[in-house]
Amino acid sequence: MKNDIQPIVGHQFMFKTNPYPEMEFDGNVYCEILEVVPFKKLSYSWKGGPAAGQTTMDSVVIWQLEPRDNGTELFLEHTGFGELVNKKLYEGMNTGWKKNMEKAGQLIIKQLANETADH
Repeated sequence: MKNDIQPIVGHQFMFKTNPYPEMEFDGNVYCEILEVVPFKKLSYSWKGGPAAGQTTMDSVVIWQLEPRDNGTELFLEHTGFGELVNKKLYEGMNTGWKKNMEKAGQLIIKQLANETADH
């Protein structure tokens, strides 16, 4: 999604995507950087709703990298969904995060293959 994210605590930014009225989501996600640990952790708030100024989703996204013997493991955590209020949005985002993580994995594999071929 288009954005102007910067890894600076307190920086406010916005993600924009297509609206999903069936999930009561207008396509705008209002965020603020909460924590930055270079090369280890990034967390930010993730707020949105059915229309500008109406927030029904107030959640937090955490990306964390953990070194492993054979590389690095990526963890993604998205918390703060209310059971009744955000059920449809949670289900949609759960599917979306899975698809995007698969795409990211494919890009990493492709990049590693290109680097190996260059050597």
